[in-house]
Amino acid sequence: MNILPAIQKSFKNGRVIYSSHARQEMLKEEFGRIYEEEVYESAGRGKIVEGYLKDKPYPS
Repeated sequence: MNILPAIQKSFKNGRVIYSSHARQEMLKEEFGRIYEEEVYESAGRGKIVEGYLKDKPYPS
């Protein structure tokens, strides 16, 4: 099961919500702040390198 296209579509349509924890981590990343534009770009260009379909409770 490849959910990457659905994730990319969500980013493309601006239908992504960040948790407060994710926002905090983006602000205090040790190698520099992570900007929302960077997340969108990486999601749009992303690809699945390896899937773990048997991981519980959800595939990785």
